[in-house]
Amino acid sequence: MAAASSDEKSTPLYVTIEGLNLRIEPNVSAEVIAKLPLFEKVYFLNETTDFKKEIDWGNGLVTNEPWIKIRTENGRSGWVYGVGVHFYKRTFDFTAADSTKVTK
Repeated sequence: MAAASSDEKSTPLYVTIEGLNLRIEPNVSAEVIAKLPLFEKVYFLNETTDFKKEIDWGNGLVTNEPWIKIRTENGRSGWVYGVGVHFYKRTFDFTAADSTKVTK
C-alpha cells in the first residue's frame, strides 16, 4: 500500500489576503520567501506560535493573532500571520472591525 501524502494528513487552509507574505520565521522582520495569492490552498503544519502579534491595520482595526506554519502546494514551508489564512475562502477586510467576508 502506498503511503498517504502529507497533504492528505494536513488541514487545508486558504489565503485571505492578496500577496500574503510567507516568512522563514514567525515575525514581521523575517525574510519573505514567497508572496501568496488570494485563495491559494495551503496546508496547516499543526504548528502555531505560543505568542500573538498585535497589528494595527488602521481604520480602528487591530488584530492580535499567532503565527501559523504552513506549506504551499508546491512544497514551500514557512510562517504566515494568523489572519492571513482561514478554513474557508474569504477575504480579509482591512476597512472594518468586522474583518472578514465570506466569498461565494
